[in-house]
Amino acid sequence: MEKNDLNVLLLEDNPWDARLVFEMFKDCDKLSSRMVHVSRLDEALKIQKEEKFDVILMDLGLPDSHEFEGLDAIIAQNPSIPVIVLTGNDNENVGIQALQKRAADYLVKGKFDSNLLVRTIRYAIERKRVEENLANERHNLQMIFDVVNVGMLLIDEHGTVERVNNVISRWVGKEEMAMCGTQPGNVLGCIHAIHNPKGCGHSAHCQICPIRKAFEDVLRYQKPVHDVEVDTCLVREGKEVHLWIDVSADPLIIDGKKHVILAINNITERKKAEEILKRDKEIFEGLVSERSKELMEAHIQLAQKKRLSDIGTLAATIAHELRNPLAAIGLATYNIKRKAVDAPIEKHIKNIEKKVAESEQIINNLLFYSRIKPPHIETANLYHIIEECVDVIEKQSEKKVLFRRKYDSIKDVVMSIDPLQMKEVFQNILNNAYDAVSDGKGTIEISAEEESGFIKLYFKDNGTGIDKEHFEKVFDPFFTTKAKGTGLGLSVCQQIVNLHGGAIHIESELGQGTTFMIALPKIG
Repeated sequence: MEKNDLNVLLLEDNPWDARLVFEMFKDCDKLSSRMVHVSRLDEALKIQKEEKFDVILMDLGLPDSHEFEGLDAIIAQNPSIPVIVLTGNDNENVGIQALQKRAADYLVKGKFDSNLLVRTIRYAIERKRVEENLANERHNLQMIFDVVNVGMLLIDEHGTVERVNNVISRWVGKEEMAMCGTQPGNVLGCIHAIHNPKGCGHSAHCQICPIRKAFEDVLRYQKPVHDVEVDTCLVREGKEVHLWIDVSADPLIIDGKKHVILAINNITERKKAEEILKRDKEIFEGLVSERSKELMEAHIQLAQKKRLSDIGTLAATIAHELRNPLAAIGLATYNIKRKAVDAPIEKHIKNIEKKVAESEQIINNLLFYSRIKPPHIETANLYHIIEECVDVIEKQSEKKVLFRRKYDSIKDVVMSIDPLQMKEVFQNILNNAYDAVSDGKGTIEISAEEESGFIKLYFKDNGTGIDKEHFEKVFDPFFTTKAKGTGLGLSVCQQIVNLHGGAIHIESELGQGTTFMIALPKIG
């Protein structure tokens, strides 16, 4: 075995014992060493600052220290140098106490020779070297443990926290030593653990706690558990803080015992971002759905308008074709009426005239609807147009209907309107009112007033009325609740009134009658 050069410090107040150790070193050809001898603790502490020693041999019974005071002082000054205690006491307890005080080893005076001395020194130096390497590795591991930007807890087989890293210390605001030896919920400040006198693991919530289940499953099955997201409430500085955390648990064997590394990552900001994205996604989908619905409705409306346009074109063609035979029927009826004197024949002729007039109105509605043009404005008296329409209804009437005229206030009012179009409006509304009232009890009241630059006309009847569910449809083309008619009359009225810059409004109650209000701007 090669000789080793060692620098040895001997701290011994007994000169005979010191001499014996010197002789043992001389007798040992396996050890090349330089030995420095001092007899007091203060001398040893001083020389340690001046020289570097590989090992220290010291007696506990020094004149300037009591019991283990000297050992504590020597180790505290330079903990990297192994210290071998020389004791004259044959009590093993003294040696064990010395080891507990971090002595590298001990020898009982008078019971060791040069070989044992050398072996003890070599073992002590080697152990110290191994301890330092382990300490460096532990330090490096702790640095890695701390530098990771994730909260980490080392949990033993009993579910107790052995170590935490700096991230956890910052979160909780406590030093590592204050958190070790307790349960994870107590370390993290879980609100359920804090509110329970016995702490983490004893509340009702602990039985369903995802964090506890994660590390318990890892201890039980020795398989990792990752990506457990927990919405938790922690207490920090006396305040409740709601956090989303991501938990991962991995198995670890240390000194043959099961452990768990619990990694905790604060994902609150990510969750907030996800909630914002989810909300925006729902809003966006809602907008897309709404726009899609609007587009579909627009498409349907365009299709309906196209269909109505086609129907209007067809209706106009038919209307033109029907006018010629109707004109012939009207002329023939006139000639028969002029020559005939038979009362029964006159009754039938009158019925023919009525039906011809109704057919003419249907044709007019079809033509107006299919080709409504901007009004041909001229100066006209609204009163005279209404009178003309009422007279037509009265002459053709088969029912006894009372007309109440209350529009004398506009007798002298002259307006800029299209007389033909306005006549079509009043004729349609009066026809509807006439059809709605009963024979002998029906009344149709026409009134007028001037308000804020508008002439307002009211056509009120005591007829059957209109169901409220039909209010939105009464102005739709081809909508009708009557057994006869095209359903174009009110649609034509609305378009004509709108072209005149006015408005038409309906009020009705089923069984109580209907009131149409027409507002026209007073211009001219």
